Amino acid sequence: MKNEKIITLSGQGSQMVIELGDFAEILHWGQPVSGALDGFRKALFRPVPYGRLDKDVAMTLSPELGRGVFSSPGIEGHRDGQDWAPVFVIENIEQSEGSLTTTGVDERAGLRLMSELVMDAHDVVKVRHTLTNIKDGVYQVNRLANTLPVPARANELMTYYGRWFMNSKPYVSLCCKAAISKKTAVAARRMSIIQHWLLVRRTSLKCKVMSGVSTLRGAAIIACVWM
Repeated sequence: MKNEKIITLSGQGSQMVIELGDFAEILHWGQPVSGALDGFRKALFRPVPYGRLDKDVAMTLSPELGRGVFSSPGIEGHRDGQDWAPVFVIENIEQSEGSLTTTGVDERAGLRLMSELVMDAHDVVKVRHTLTNIKDGVYQVNRLANTLPVPARANELMTYYGRWFMNSKPYVSLCCKAAISKKTAVAARRMSIIQHWLLVRRTSLKCKVMSGVSTLRGAAIIACVWM
């Protein structure tokens, strides 16, 4: 485990507190924090729940099955049935005003993941992941997703969809599963399919796309669009 350090990204009225070690984890995203960040970090340690692993599992920028995540991972894929649970260790960190870029590598899986996190002066947060195959052979990518923590009080999610001259049409759905009606769930599913189609269309031309599944050959790259 590398020595952990805490950095911040600040906008006009919000702040993001990020802990960096072997991986990057967003500890806080909201109003600016006052006081020492070390003490703030101690107040955010989570208890270990029953029926899980004997240690807390961090929700990183790209959740990893190899670190014990029980939910959906940020990367779903395999290399002929192998390397389906990559664990990336940060090797390089670049920070500038309002932005953070980390590069993690899994030598065994033969993958490199570059994560870019930006908070601009208007408090808009953007995330982008770039996955690179650094090993001989084909790595099949089924899913490459962005992950950001949201507070429990959040109850709406606004996304954008469309194509051609109808691009960037807003769509608002409910976050709370218990409050989603059957009609809303069907509409959300349709929007998910449209968004997946857009993601595949915007994927780097260096990767081969077949039936919605991307394959990485050699040093090919697949990158998620900005979120």
